[in-house]
Amino acid sequence: MFDCLFVPLSYFYMISMAALAVILPREIVSILRSPKEHWALIVCIIGFVGGSCIFLFAPTEYAMATTLKRQVLDGRVFGYISFFCAGPFFYFAILMTLPSERRRARR
Repeated sequence: MFDCLFVPLSYFYMISMAALAVILPREIVSILRSPKEHWALIVCIIGFVGGSCIFLFAPTEYAMATTLKRQVLDGRVFGYISFFCAGPFFYFAILMTLPSERRRARR
């Protein structure tokens, strides 16, 4: 049922991850200069990126996979929406809260 939906949502997810991977190295110095000020951003970045990597690469066998991973593999709506649709919006939200974006918004 969702075979044709998987490819566009995967591209949307990959584009958001690529945008984070391109922009984050440029911003990491300003984030790490004042970790007390940006602690929530650091936790969000580690949590979302680490969680995505664990979700994608951890248990490779279907029987050991988490419930969300099984839902994605089975093609259920909740799995697709929660991972492939909500995930990129969280990454774009992280990008919008980076220090350089805040400076641009104040101008």
